[in-house]
Order: sequence, then structure tokens, then C-alpha cells
Amino acid sequence: MTLERGKKNLFFGLMTLLVTACSPSEKKPEYNYTRTGDKTTDSLSELIFKNPEVADNYYQRANRLYNLGDKNKFDIAIKDMAFALQRDSNNIKYHYLLSDLYLNYAQSRLAVETLERATSIAPDSLDIQFKLARTYYSLKMYPAALSALDKIFRTDRQNAKAYFMAGMVAKETGDTVRAFKAFQKSADIDGSNSDVFIELGNLYSAKHSPLAKKYFNNALLINPKSIETRMALAYDAQNNNNLDEAIKMYEDIVAENPNYTDAYFNIGVLQFEQKKYTESLQNLETVLNQKPSYYKAYYYRGAIKEISKDYPSALADFKRALEFNSSYEKAIDGVQRLGN
Repeated sequence: MTLERGKKNLFFGLMTLLVTACSPSEKKPEYNYTRTGDKTTDSLSELIFKNPEVADNYYQRANRLYNLGDKNKFDIAIKDMAFALQRDSNNIKYHYLLSDLYLNYAQSRLAVETLERATSIAPDSLDIQFKLARTYYSLKMYPAALSALDKIFRTDRQNAKAYFMAGMVAKETGDTVRAFKAFQKSADIDGSNSDVFIELGNLYSAKHSPLAKKYFNNALLINPKSIETRMALAYDAQNNNNLDEAIKMYEDIVAENPNYTDAYFNIGVLQFEQKKYTESLQNLETVLNQKPSYYKAYYYRGAIKEISKDYPSALADFKRALEFNSSYEKAIDGVQRLGN
């Protein structure tokens, strides 16, 4: 049996468990005896073995496996949630976790179906509608996300989270006017969400507006340790051609967070633009040491080698970039320039 077919059989089996009304005596759980080495997981396994009819034991073990992030064990977690829901099908948090597991196990259709079942159990729950909207958004199902948000607005016209999500949908679909309005409405209702100020700052930064800094600084007041906000401020300086200022900001970030690859990359690109090729190359090498799949770093390293007339090495880097992103136009152009 192939791995893909095995996965399909697992999911069809789990769906049968979820929709079949069988009693605990009719369907006994399958106890997983394999010890994982994680004390919390293994103690929960012992609880399941001793108390196989307690739904929350399955939920707790599934939640632990999910938080550990080992996707090789997500099939166990998904099966646990099937047994938990068989025993308590109306528990909303069980549906939430199962949908998250499906999303992270590349089963987006089942994730959506799980949340849609939850809405039928609690049709008036705004929390479920919001989670469903957020899931639709993550899957780029934007009309469905807006439909779920509309159901929230019918009940609660002052829901800051829903306005924020509506702003994200508008931004992703290129409607910056609606995005501005939605983000501003969210900020007016709840001024404690730093993310909404970052998004407003980004929109103003794209217009080269000095108002961008105001919103980024508001975000920092809410969350002074936010690297995302500091990166946004640095990029705003970069966007306004204040390259030395931007480099200093990025350098401050990596001084405190030496594994923050994106900051090293941005420094390298700005140094490239300043024709500081030796310094740029050092930062690009750091990027590739930390993240060998960073295809843009291969391109810029190749561009520096091309400038120094090391054409074979430059061509190799351009081709390497295309191994990770075959549609990256700059690398395609580089290969065409230097020959295939």
C-alpha cells in the first residue's frame, strides 16, 4: 500500500468514526503502546489505557502531540480526536483541535468540514464563525471568509477581530481602500492589537507616507519586543531609500536575534545596492548557512559573482535558486544571460 493511499484510508476511516453513532461498547479504542520518550505524552497514553472511555484523555494526548509539532505523529493525534468526538461529539474544542490537525496534515478540505460541523452544533457561536473565517482565509477562500465574517457582523457590529480579518482579506485581494477602512475600524474599537497598527503602517509605508512610522511606533508601545514591528520600521526606512538607517535597524535586530535570517538577507541586499559586495557576500553566506533553501540569497550571491566575472559560479547559484523556486524571474534571467 502506498503512503498516499494509506493516508486516504486513514481519513476515510476517521470520518466514518465521526459520523457513525456507535456506542463505546461497540467500538473500542486502539491503544498505542509505542512509547514516544515524551513523559507527558506517555503518561497520557497510560491514562488512555486505564480509562479508554474518557474523551478528554484522547484530547489531551492529541493536543500534546500537536504542540510538539512532530507531523509523523499527527495520524495518532487525528485518530485520538476521532475517538474523543465519538464519546463527546458536541465538544467544540475537540472540533477546533481536529481542524488544526487536518490543516497541518495537508487535509484542508477535512479541516473546513470539521469546523462547518461545529457551526451546526453551535450556530450562534461567534468564536466558531471567526475560526471558520480565519481558516477560509488561510486557504485563500476569500469569498467564504467574508461570508463567515458577515454572519459575525449581523450579531456584533463592534467585533474588532472580525474587522481585522476583513482587512486582511481586502489586502490580499488588492482592495487597499477597504483594507484601510477595516483596519482603522478595528483599531478604533480595540487599540490593544499591535498587529492592526503594523498592517496600517505597512499600507502607509507602501504610499511612502510619513504616517507609517506613527502606526509602527503605536505597535511598539503595545508590544515593545515585537521583532515584526522593528522589521517593518526598518523596511519603511529601506522603502524610503534611507539605506544606512535601514541597515542599522536590521543590524540591531540580528545583534539581539542572531538567527533572524530575513534581517541578514535584507542587510545583504542593501549592501549589494550600495556596491559593498564583500560585506554583502558575508551576510548572504550567513543566510544560506542558516537556511539553505533561501533561493533569493543564491541569486544575489550569484549576482556578486557575475559582477566579479566568476561566471561558472554565478550560473551555478542562479540554477541553485531555481531548484527552490523554478519561477523566480531574476534567476531565470541570470541563467539566460550566462547560458544554460
